[in-house]
Amino acid sequence: MIHADFLQIIAGQEIKVEVPVKLTGTSAGVMKGGKMNQKLRKLRVQGLAENIPDYVNVDVTELELGKSVKVGAVTAENFIILTAASNPIASVEIPRALRGTLGK
Repeated sequence: MIHADFLQIIAGQEIKVEVPVKLTGTSAGVMKGGKMNQKLRKLRVQGLAENIPDYVNVDVTELELGKSVKVGAVTAENFIILTAASNPIASVEIPRALRGTLGK
C-alpha cells in the first residue's frame, strides 16, 4: 500500500508542516554511560515555504545524565514552532547500573 500527501504551496502564504529533528553532538551524559532517548522525531512548524528548513538541528552536547532538552530550547529563524515548548525532544537516561553510584 502506497500513501502520498500533496501540499499546495501558494507564494506569500504560510504553511504548516512537520519537520524532522536531527540530534547533533555527543552528550556529556552519554559519555558518562547514559543512554540517549529521542522522544520527538518531528516538530510541527509554520512559515513561508522558503523559510522552513529540511530538518531542525538540536545540539545535545551539554545534556547531562538525567536531563532533557525541550522544544522551547530550539531557536527558530523565520518560522514558528507550533509544538508545545514544554515537550521534551531528547533526554539522557541513567542506566540502572549507574543509579546506585551517582549519589556517592
